[in-house]
Amino acid sequence: MKKIIYLLCFALCVSQLYADPVTSILDSLPQDSWGKKEKVKRHYPYDEDKAFYVQVINANNDLDNEQKAALMIDELTQSYTIMILRFNNSSNAFIYPFDTYKSDIVLVDKAGDTYEPADVTMSDIGTLDAKYIFNLLDYDGPHPRFVPGSRVYMFILFKGLLDPKLLIIDDVLNAYYKVIYDLSKKDDLSEYLYDNMNGNPILQKINSFNYQVLERKDGWEKIGIEAWIKDNRVAKTNISIDNDHVVKVVGCNFEWYARDYSRDDKPYNAHVRAYFKFRNDSSARLLGLVFDVNMYDSFGDLLYSAKNLKYQLSLNNGEETGDDQFWYWEEGYNSPYNLIWDSVKNGTIRGEIIIKKAVFDDGETIDYESN
Repeated sequence: MKKIIYLLCFALCVSQLYADPVTSILDSLPQDSWGKKEKVKRHYPYDEDKAFYVQVINANNDLDNEQKAALMIDELTQSYTIMILRFNNSSNAFIYPFDTYKSDIVLVDKAGDTYEPADVTMSDIGTLDAKYIFNLLDYDGPHPRFVPGSRVYMFILFKGLLDPKLLIIDDVLNAYYKVIYDLSKKDDLSEYLYDNMNGNPILQKINSFNYQVLERKDGWEKIGIEAWIKDNRVAKTNISIDNDHVVKVVGCNFEWYARDYSRDDKPYNAHVRAYFKFRNDSSARLLGLVFDVNMYDSFGDLLYSAKNLKYQLSLNNGEETGDDQFWYWEEGYNSPYNLIWDSVKNGTIRGEIIIKKAVFDDGETIDYESN
């Protein structure tokens, strides 16, 4: 009996010491080779589990020839676009990232066109380890187990040499999660800058646009450019509201956006954004607000109430919030989006903002509900 135990222990230790070549190679890649970590929460009934994380490498562009050869994908990358996914399981549950349908995975290129994983057979992949390939038609063997605290890798092959922007996995039936992973880099902002609202792009007037020198160092100048950016939002409603509080509501915009996977940032699905603008008329610095928003249609009927929205900020006396913070409601089952999008798109929505609490840096907290 002791010999059996010793042999079993030895076998387990050896399996830990000698990981398979694919895992060893991918584990050895520098962290900055991978894209940013995307935090993923699973749907019901696993929504109480901790999150897991996804990172992605575009093998065609992000690996050198030596790394491709070591992974035995150098020839494949001449015919396929290969996404390599790293799943880091920080949850307290077993997760099966391979157990999804091919139609649940979509790659979106920079032109906005969509692609499903290719139909791939064992003869197509050559010597590449089959257990790591998501879209193999004739493989029924085991995939790596994704136990709590572990990491697994998954290869997804798309036919042709593509210019990917997004990788979307939307598995609502098996693994119960959705992730939209942004593979693209930001576009060069300079192509969107104009010298005035009806003027020329900045690059056409590179020698004459307005700027100020912020810093000079070692023959370099750090400059601030004065320019206009074209606003391509679909629908906008401006509302200005005032009140008697030391924190004033000075503006509110609701905007509707159609689904667009070519956007630089989330959300990519159709959604409504709400921007709320406040001014601090107190002598103390404003640190935070709690407020409700009631949304009405053109008849004055209540469409939706957003309760206890929190705004963390830092406003001195007389300062107003900027336009960079917004709340959004995305299309989906039982989403408030379904109640408000039509009124926002048509410009008929009306908003009522009710400030409930304000917190200041001198220790004062004003509770308007109790006043």
